[in-house]
Amino acid sequence: MKITMRAVLLLFRFLSTILILTISIGLCNGNLGVPCKESERQALLLFQKDLEDPSNRLSSWVGEGVCCNWTGVVCDDLTGHVCELHLTKPDSQQDFHTYGDFYVTSTWLGGKINPSLLSLKYLNYLDLSYNNFQGTQIPSFFGSLKSLRYLNLSEASFEGIIPPQLGNLSNLQYLGLRGYKLKVENLQWVSGLSHLKKLDMSRANLSKASDWLQALNMLPSLVELHVAGCQLDHIPPLPLINFTSLAILDLSENTFDSLMPRWVFSLRNLVSLSLKDCGFQGSFSSHPQNISSLKELDLSLHNLCELIDLDLSSNNFNGNVSEIFDSLSVCGPDKLKSLSLGFNNFSGHLAEHVGNFKNLSHLVLYSNSISGPIPVSLGNLSVLIELLIDDNQFNGTLPESIGQLKMLTVLDISYNSLEGVVSEVHFTYLIKLKDFVAKGNSLALNTSRDWLPPFQLNRLWLDYWHLGPEFPMWLQTQKQLKLLSLPNTGISDTIPAWFPNISSQLLVALNLSHNQLHGEIQNIVAGFRSDIDLSANQFKWFITFCFLLSIFTRSFQFIIFWITLPLLL
Repeated sequence: MKITMRAVLLLFRFLSTILILTISIGLCNGNLGVPCKESERQALLLFQKDLEDPSNRLSSWVGEGVCCNWTGVVCDDLTGHVCELHLTKPDSQQDFHTYGDFYVTSTWLGGKINPSLLSLKYLNYLDLSYNNFQGTQIPSFFGSLKSLRYLNLSEASFEGIIPPQLGNLSNLQYLGLRGYKLKVENLQWVSGLSHLKKLDMSRANLSKASDWLQALNMLPSLVELHVAGCQLDHIPPLPLINFTSLAILDLSENTFDSLMPRWVFSLRNLVSLSLKDCGFQGSFSSHPQNISSLKELDLSLHNLCELIDLDLSSNNFNGNVSEIFDSLSVCGPDKLKSLSLGFNNFSGHLAEHVGNFKNLSHLVLYSNSISGPIPVSLGNLSVLIELLIDDNQFNGTLPESIGQLKMLTVLDISYNSLEGVVSEVHFTYLIKLKDFVAKGNSLALNTSRDWLPPFQLNRLWLDYWHLGPEFPMWLQTQKQLKLLSLPNTGISDTIPAWFPNISSQLLVALNLSHNQLHGEIQNIVAGFRSDIDLSANQFKWFITFCFLLSIFTRSFQFIIFWITLPLLL
């Protein structure tokens, strides 16, 4: 008995294994030989009968054949039901025939679409895209194909109103309706597509669908939305965002002529955003950091001849920076007033034609990987107020043409690889310069002892420059300094008698560290109200006492403030 039971179990295990292997092999090879249903085979033949097929693509669709083996037909491997129809125009058969002066492709399907498709009760995939149905309307009976999860009718030469019955396809996950001769009266029917993940209605005329955005906002599963070239001119406000799953949004080639909608920047899953040729005006947004997942942004700068301000800073863009200027030069560089590309990954050289942007008042290129020399043509930017090119890889010398920038207020060239001598010529007309930030280079300042700078600075950073051995005498002309940073500048001198007049106005910081300064400095430290660093010099011991006294005084004031605060309240 035990042997018999064991034999039965072994036989059962063997047969089970054979069955599993057979199913697996059948699934891997397309079908198990299960014939298609006769009613479905007849439905396909009726469908074929009404089609135009100039290239005989459906030659395998013959009456006695097994329909699961027909071109474009996919059946369920276990039941034999037709579940998919792949009838898009094949890219591999681009044979053309010549008729007079015209080239006509013959690989499309056309004609009429027979309602016999309704007999395919298990059809979940239907692709008729890129065919030529010669202006016929999309059949309304498509809305009765309730099992459809994928429907692609894009660029198939359908015309007229998109049937609202498509809203009955509650299982639909993909809907392709791209086509410039399609149109809608409203989009309320879309709200029935609760499982829809991708919708492409590009080129369709949505101009009469004033409810387009509210309707699409009712699709919580929507991941990808394409409404490019849909003749949209208005983006209504969205008080509540429902389609928060959006990862790809294409609003390009419309004529909105309005402010950039704020709701775009609440789509935290957005990966790709296309806004090219949209007519948007005003500031891009004050909260672009909310779309931190963005990897692709298309703003292509077509018919942007009226562009005044362009700010792409604090993103992850890359490419050659000269291409940006090339693109902006297409319509002429006269309009652009502000260009901000900071905190990106742009590389390449800054070409000389940057000097053609003569109305540029703000040029911000910091924190990129831009290399090569600073263009001499920058001196042509006569209205430039702000030039920030720090934290790049610029090399060579600082061009003397910088001294021609009469309107320049802020100049930051720090943390590059600049070297050579900077002379009085570099500052000839910089009468409005307030902030000069140039630390982290290998530059030397060579001016006469009695040089009178044309500017009155607020902030000056010359860290690691060669200024010495004498203390820079021209600093005594600077009556508005709030910050002075001159560490590691090779100064080997005593503090001049006039310097306390300068240090008394420094409200932010003073850094003279890592030089060879010597002598007494009590007049500098006494009453000093900002951060001070005089370390790594050769001052007398008195500095230690005064420095500690300064720290104690500020600490004492801090303690007194917190003690008396409750009394003040």
